[in-house]
Amino acid sequence: MIFQLSYNNFAEKLVFPVNPPKFRVYGGGTEFHDFAVVKGGERTTIGDIKMREISFSSFFPRHYDPFLCEYVDIPHPYDALNTIQRWRKTKWPVRLIITDLGVNMAVTIRKFEYEERGGEPGDIYFDIAFKEYEFIRIREVEQNGDEIVMLDSTSRTDLSVNPITYQVQAGDYLWLLAERFYGDGGRWGDIYDANRNTIDLANAGQMLTMETIHPGQWLVIP
Repeated sequence: MIFQLSYNNFAEKLVFPVNPPKFRVYGGGTEFHDFAVVKGGERTTIGDIKMREISFSSFFPRHYDPFLCEYVDIPHPYDALNTIQRWRKTKWPVRLIITDLGVNMAVTIRKFEYEERGGEPGDIYFDIAFKEYEFIRIREVEQNGDEIVMLDSTSRTDLSVNPITYQVQAGDYLWLLAERFYGDGGRWGDIYDANRNTIDLANAGQMLTMETIHPGQWLVIP
């Protein structure tokens, strides 16, 4: 499972090096309004769907630990912190992706608190919370005589679903990655087709073996 943030339509991204032991998803349900009717008792109206919120806690380790880290080339803890803080200051949403769970949505960062702990120099522990973001669609119009013509919709930015990247770990092979990301190992060919320039074509007949990819290699997961 990969926890990843991206900014500006994947122009920048940050993969959390250590997966949180747990995370919480709340909201997303329907909003209800209860009111009293004179001599009629209580009544309820059903409102709109609430935005989902997700929060979790983890840490940025100072040094790579193969038993904890999801990939080898982990960022320096303060580089990761500064990246998140910089994104927040732009007042633009980011995209949160949690593979295996189908979470891929635009969010705002509502909370980001961090600390260093005694006895663990350089490691940065953090709590982070997100809220789902809905882009406001702006309809442009123009008047042609007495007729008003609706133009194409525009939005603040385009954060549509895009492929993600994944760094190959020891023991990975294409069938296993397809099973992990899609829930269907038979879709290994989708990953191969998206990475033909980085997977040795000479090994095309060995799609289910580890020889086709190697640890440290970056793959696009479409």
